[in-house]
Amino acid sequence: MLDSWCGLGRLSLLFLLLDVVASEESFTIRSVVAPNKCVSVVGDYFVELADCDGRWRQRQVWYFNHTWLVNRFYKLDGQALCLVFAAAYYETHHGRPLRVGSCEEGRKSMDWVWEASGHIRHVHSASVFDLPGINISDFAGSNVWSRSGDPQVQLGTLDLTQRDQLFFAQPAGSGLGPPQGFEPVGYRLSQDFYEDYVLIPQTSCPDGSPGERTLCPWSHRRGPDHLCEGGPIRDRCVCFSGYFAHVLQHTYTHDTGFWIYTCCRGDHPSDVCGDWLFLGPLASGVLVLGASGALIATLMIHCHRPTIAPATEEDLQLLAPPQCIHDGAELHRRVAQASWGVSLDDLLQFKRLVHHCIQDGRLRPTELDKFSTSDIHTGPTAYTVNEQFIKPVTSAVGNVSWALLKHPTGLNCDVFITHAWAEGLFDFVDKVSHSWPPGAVGAYICFLSNPQNLDIGDLIQVPSQSPFANALRQSSSLLVVPNHSYSVYTRIWCVYEAFLGYSWDKPIRVARRPPESYGFKVLRVPCTSLAVWGGTILILMSQTSFYGFSKDSQALLSTLELASLGGAGACACFVLLLYLLRKLQSIASLISLHFLSIFLAIAVAFNMCLNGFTDVPALFAALVSGLGVAGLEADRLRSVVAMRQSEQLARGFAGSVRRARSSDANDLHMIMGEIEEHGQADDIDDMVGALMTSNVSTRDMRLAIKLAGRLGDSSNWSRAVFLMSASFFVFQCRQARAEHL
Repeated sequence: MLDSWCGLGRLSLLFLLLDVVASEESFTIRSVVAPNKCVSVVGDYFVELADCDGRWRQRQVWYFNHTWLVNRFYKLDGQALCLVFAAAYYETHHGRPLRVGSCEEGRKSMDWVWEASGHIRHVHSASVFDLPGINISDFAGSNVWSRSGDPQVQLGTLDLTQRDQLFFAQPAGSGLGPPQGFEPVGYRLSQDFYEDYVLIPQTSCPDGSPGERTLCPWSHRRGPDHLCEGGPIRDRCVCFSGYFAHVLQHTYTHDTGFWIYTCCRGDHPSDVCGDWLFLGPLASGVLVLGASGALIATLMIHCHRPTIAPATEEDLQLLAPPQCIHDGAELHRRVAQASWGVSLDDLLQFKRLVHHCIQDGRLRPTELDKFSTSDIHTGPTAYTVNEQFIKPVTSAVGNVSWALLKHPTGLNCDVFITHAWAEGLFDFVDKVSHSWPPGAVGAYICFLSNPQNLDIGDLIQVPSQSPFANALRQSSSLLVVPNHSYSVYTRIWCVYEAFLGYSWDKPIRVARRPPESYGFKVLRVPCTSLAVWGGTILILMSQTSFYGFSKDSQALLSTLELASLGGAGACACFVLLLYLLRKLQSIASLISLHFLSIFLAIAVAFNMCLNGFTDVPALFAALVSGLGVAGLEADRLRSVVAMRQSEQLARGFAGSVRRARSSDANDLHMIMGEIEEHGQADDIDDMVGALMTSNVSTRDMRLAIKLAGRLGDSSNWSRAVFLMSASFFVFQCRQARAEHL
């Protein structure tokens, strides 16, 4: 009975104060269930039920200006603030709270009426003031207190059986009235902040009724007159309870990957829009594809073994008893020395025949050359091949060279090959075939071009008139083939060839073999990136709430994105350091490059979740990172080979060509005498030294080195720089086209 009388007393007090509410006198708004607590502005704009005598007491005084509830003392940037129905506001720690905002004419979300029942109702909806914990319309699934410890004042559906929706006014003092100089913000003026965005007119729902643009999370709208936007992982196309999302269009012109939608009344399933339409299956497929690709590439790298093609019937005809016997000496006098060349096909055929002879026992290891018969990477030296294979075969056809055996009328030498006979035959052929100049037809290779069964001592008595000099004069370039044993520039005839090439301004390049398992090693890096990207997307999608990500989660993702980019930058710097230290062949460089691809994939996944999969800058970042890491691995593998060739070229070189050796003291004396006579010994030293670091030497490069000093590896171009530059060019062209349209 006492509780009933207390309730009637409070209701009587409420009716007595309706006159105060109807006027412009100031008052505090108190809850019937907690009379000592007042509706207060907490922070900048949140509305909570706080102690009437607490820290927010200067923000608890209100008055009615027609249908507006205006805070009497609190202003923000000098502007009066009204209580706003923030139906679209949404956060993880509360549902649909009230807040204060600028008093704007024509803003329907700030119209209120205090009914005789004690309910404060929004004029244009059925929502009323409500407190959490009893009967709230909490679409977040959370009915907890606010972060400040006070209950959030929010909106709920009218329920006459609950007292937490009842409020009464307590006069704050007589004679206060409205603040001096109060002027509401003009409605059009309040839209200036959104003037950069195109307002999209409200479109009807499928049943013809107008959509409710305010019933989606508030962060999904650019402004009061804008429809809802969703699509990225962070912002799902969702509406509050009792409404479903209806997609209207995709914002192609914004390049942001967002979809425009409105909220329609009903229980129909919401339209799946944006990234949620396809990103889950896509990420799953990419994860499987990337993981499978990385696994297969790794297995192929470790399990795949290269082979040498078996000799064909045409190849074996050269080993059969000859049908035509030449006069080797006469043939070599008749055919110009500059035409003692072999083609690339001849060289590959020669490799097949040597391998065939090793397999059938014609070629055997010796005390000086203990090669393995199962080895297909290095093979026997040119000395062994010459004694056990070339001489017997060419002797049977009249002591001709292998070159004239294949081309009795001769083949012009477009490229001259400098080499030492200590290299393995298979390694030699791999390097020459991989570095064969485009457009070249024939090459001069001394053990194939010179008649090995004839005495050519009289042909090299004058080095400048020797077959070496005549073939080099005819050729358009010079190819240097390093080996595992010693530098070719410790041999006097190789030094003489360098001298002639330098004197005649011939382009000089160092031959190199292709990186082993090159394609699989390059493919493994982007496959790793794809797998990490797909896994990250799936993890992030599994962690989203029904509306997407909260502000805190978005801030965390942005921080993690920056951290991932920082990790990628650290890995890139470490790879650069290893490059400068010439340690790219180490396992540390491979691990660092893979971690670089992983960090970039994570950063790209975070970026796409925040900005949308179809966001053009996000797609550009994904393309550049994927192609970039693949290009970096290609550059790393090629750099490792280039460094290895440079090391082979420098092995045993004493720093000067004056220390070169020869099996014939007379040859050494004549050649060094000619070089010293021209005063070019020091120039040859500089050229050889530059060739060891640059792997290429041309007339223009030699001039540049004289002016700027030694250059780095100049024999190759960066795949990473090319791919990223091409991607950037395509992106800029696309942006320019978009601006034009």
